[in-house]
Amino acid sequence: MIYIAEAISENATMNTIHIPIFFDLIIEEIPEEIARLAFELHGQCTQSITIEVSGQIPFSPGQIDDLLYIQDSELIFTSIAARNHCAAVHCFRKFENSDSPLDAQKIYEEAHQLEINEIGHTDFSSGRFLGSMSQKLNVLRAGIETINNSSPHYVFNVLRNIGNALPFLGVVNIQDLVDLAEAQHPKTSRDLAAGMFFNQLSEYLAIYPMLAKELYTLVREEMTVANTGLYGATLTGMAKAEQVRKATELALDDADSERCDLLAGALWTLGRLSHYWEKESDLKDRVQKVS
Repeated sequence: MIYIAEAISENATMNTIHIPIFFDLIIEEIPEEIARLAFELHGQCTQSITIEVSGQIPFSPGQIDDLLYIQDSELIFTSIAARNHCAAVHCFRKFENSDSPLDAQKIYEEAHQLEINEIGHTDFSSGRFLGSMSQKLNVLRAGIETINNSSPHYVFNVLRNIGNALPFLGVVNIQDLVDLAEAQHPKTSRDLAAGMFFNQLSEYLAIYPMLAKELYTLVREEMTVANTGLYGATLTGMAKAEQVRKATELALDDADSERCDLLAGALWTLGRLSHYWEKESDLKDRVQKVS
């Protein structure tokens, strides 16, 4: 199943999800010098949205006035998101203008270099860059390729950047998420940080609970140890989307399974959902009977 990002609404159908702010802005409208200055500002590892400029920067304010303005000798972005978008455009153009075939490893290294300067941030130029690159290639498949060719330590960088990119991907194929979970598992399973990506994924799925349910159905049918984090992310995402009862009942049903991997995943997920179901007395009683 493929989900295509279009527009957000409370009654969004299963094949429509949200395009984040600025992602739909035509990249060609952002002058090269502005993109370069945004990248320079991003590299200062701050949340600053102001940088001094020398000389004139030719552009038509009407084209990009939601992103920035110039006051005296300063270029001022309207937000961190605007700055990060322009910095991402600078990196995107390195690959867009290259005559060489797209290289998954180099693309993720570019994202990693952006992400190094984003520790503690809540908006990510690294994610916006990969979102832009998704116009040129399947970012999730490229991530799987990079993971397969990387050391365990570097795999966490790839996963973190995929997590940053999820809100900015125009197309999400849920089978790619399953394949990604399987690819990363052998290289991350012994590390306590292995769950970080699935936390990012559950936050994303909380915005699109119908996608979470579809992914849950797919994962459940082919449940393995490698899929446990993915299974948990789907139900946690549903719970965060105020579908606590539905998510808990699905896990309770799976806790009755004779399939060992599914049973183990359901019990583990019920533990993760305790913050939600313990507020519902009937659900709490049912879970405690299983436990």
